[in-house]
Amino acid sequence: MKQAISNVHIYPSSFTNESRIFKETASLIRLGLVDEIVMVGIWEPGLAEFEQLDAERSILRIKERFVFKQSLLNFIAKYFFFQFQVIRALKGRKIDIINCHNLSVLGIGVYFKIFKGIPLIYDAHELETEVEGSRGLKKRIGKILEAIYMPFVDELIVVSRLIGEWYKNKYKLPNATVIRNVPHFYPYSTKPNIIREMFGITAGQLIFIYQGILTKSRGVHVIIDAFLNVKPEQHIVFLGMGDMAEEIKAIAAKHLNVHFIPAVPPAEIRNYTASADVGIALIQNSCLSYYYCSPNKVFEYLMHGIPQIISDFPEMAETIDGGACGWLISPEKENLVSLLQQLNRASVAEKTASVLQKRRGIGWEMEEAGLVYVYSRIIEKLK
Repeated sequence: MKQAISNVHIYPSSFTNESRIFKETASLIRLGLVDEIVMVGIWEPGLAEFEQLDAERSILRIKERFVFKQSLLNFIAKYFFFQFQVIRALKGRKIDIINCHNLSVLGIGVYFKIFKGIPLIYDAHELETEVEGSRGLKKRIGKILEAIYMPFVDELIVVSRLIGEWYKNKYKLPNATVIRNVPHFYPYSTKPNIIREMFGITAGQLIFIYQGILTKSRGVHVIIDAFLNVKPEQHIVFLGMGDMAEEIKAIAAKHLNVHFIPAVPPAEIRNYTASADVGIALIQNSCLSYYYCSPNKVFEYLMHGIPQIISDFPEMAETIDGGACGWLISPEKENLVSLLQQLNRASVAEKTASVLQKRRGIGWEMEEAGLVYVYSRIIEKLK
């Protein structure tokens, strides 16, 4: 009789909308690679400390403490206390494979690897030591810890080829398995019309959409500035939440071609995005992790059948076939304005045809091969 395999996934979030981890864990169960999964994260007010997601998956949320006014002291205290709390919460639990989704929790996996002999997967969602906002002492500490932890990692999962190459070169690794954050495939049918109906936009006008976190690092300020300097029949819709949400609302109240839609449930995003004509993802080149990124929004635009204007970074360019499925620009206002002035319904229709062809060859179901490869190698070691 096959022995049941228990898998723990650790990530410093509240697990309310972690689409990548939810997709991974659902696939692991469906493919029969593991039998039970516990996701360990951070408790937030209004959420249960323990939540049974389905028959095989559960969420354990840990309450954080030690909040200091001094940011560095707060960072250090929370870092070590959370690790201690997770280790204590998992004490006595059967764990066969542990998967850490962030550098800040990788030490927990290393503890179980050293003292319990549990195989460790490092599932890095970005280039962890080269992210925006990581600088000074915090960055140096991160690099030191990563160098200490990496020799204990059995398998490395990354979100893009270039991030994988960076890790392999830095730590002399034999391989890094790329699993991109691609949406599930779905058959494309009739284009929805929800945005036009919502804002009274006529059929002859172009709708551009930005979907995601509303911050400057994602180029939102560039997009706003550009659309305040183009023809009023070119509309931009911001769908999401973030630091710039209130600013966008205020601008939308004064300009007829700027619109704001608060974040909607994941199941509804498809109808909104697909009803636009062009997606925009102007990630700023503010760190190496961004330059090497392969963001899920780029794949979502493809899956939802719309071409896109994106930053001319290597992984992003590769995703849209060097521009066949959209337009590549250096992510500055002047470049975006110049491109927008050239676009019309005919040029958008040409790119859309390429997108509808391209989307047939992508989908989360194809990314599952990476999970099979990684977990099969780990499971072989358990025998």
